[in-house]
Amino acid sequence: NAHRQGTVASFKRAILRHADVPSIAEYSLGQYRAKLQPSQKQAYYNGTATFMSRYFADQSRDYTVSKYEIGDSDQSGNDINVDTKVYLVNGQSYTVVWRLAKKGGGYKVEDAKVMGFSLIYLQRGIFTSFLSKRGGDVGQLITALNR
Repeated sequence: NAHRQGTVASFKRAILRHADVPSIAEYSLGQYRAKLQPSQKQAYYNGTATFMSRYFADQSRDYTVSKYEIGDSDQSGNDINVDTKVYLVNGQSYTVVWRLAKKGGGYKVEDAKVMGFSLIYLQRGIFTSFLSKRGGDVGQLITALNR
């Protein structure tokens, strides 16, 4: 549904509902995680969800999905990996492996590997690069994410 709408707001709703934003956000800080103050967490989590939403909304314009197929799943510890095949309108296809973690009474997305590339690993690289250029100031990252 978010892909069909293609808006930042629609992707953000989906992310907030289906993703483990706190886990993704904290992983994305890498070595700077200890610098995140408790008073900053909510603004940082919101900014991370907004960042992901903007990215997906932007990318969805170039990758129009015609259909998808949910494939096999396998359990790895407390996580479940779900294979999917995505077919684009232009005839291309690619695989996405969703890593779901048990949270409360259900599961939340903690990562997606698109064509073998981990999205949280890529996001971590972006965030830690930003922080390394600013002396590890998490406040500056939060400000940038929430613009």
